[in-house]
Amino acid sequence: MREYQWPRGRHEYEATVNNTQVCVECHRELPLSDFYRRKGRTRPYRFCRQCQSARTRAYRRAKPDVGAADRARRARARDPERFAEKDRLRAQSDLFKEKRRRRAVEQSTYYKKWYAINREHVLALHRAYRGDPTMLATLNARKQAWYAAHPENRRRERHRRAARLRSAAAVPFTGDLLNERMSLWSGCWMCGEPFTAHRIRTVDHVKPLSKGGPDMLANLRPACKSCN
Repeated sequence: MREYQWPRGRHEYEATVNNTQVCVECHRELPLSDFYRRKGRTRPYRFCRQCQSARTRAYRRAKPDVGAADRARRARARDPERFAEKDRLRAQSDLFKEKRRRRAVEQSTYYKKWYAINREHVLALHRAYRGDPTMLATLNARKQAWYAAHPENRRRERHRRAARLRSAAAVPFTGDLLNERMSLWSGCWMCGEPFTAHRIRTVDHVKPLSKGGPDMLANLRPACKSCN
């Protein structure tokens, strides 16, 4: 039966027999099969397999970049076909992304040119769409149903608007002054349509509060609900 001796300190050694060894980390006496063997040496490592794995994981978490390139190289050497397929798919994905980006730029340029030529026609279609009472009622019902199903979104919008009002430059005014200001327009200042029971008047900030516009009479105009 062979005897193993491992250094415990500078001058102290621990002798083990019966093919067992004491792990210096967990201090358990384990069979030699529970220790990793070292190439070219008769003695295994002093840490058991479990403790050695834990130390390795802790080291890699602390220093993730150390040895990463070497591990990747060894992984490629073990399974070159798998990594060749991964490289092919990655290159194909990059090519697809580049095509999508280029196509998005082309479409954006095309639609901008088309809108510049057909702007009046598009605005007329929008006015007709917003002026249809049936469609307007459908849109309002759909919006109210969505807000009823997601009340937290409506609260979030109100909170954001209140925060913008608090941070915006403001000149105080009364309700009479606001009504006098709104009476200067006979209808919506954007689409020009008169206000009706279906086309409700709202107060619009010409320069939005979200863009730094002030909350003052000079920045307020009447707008229908669909335009605002």
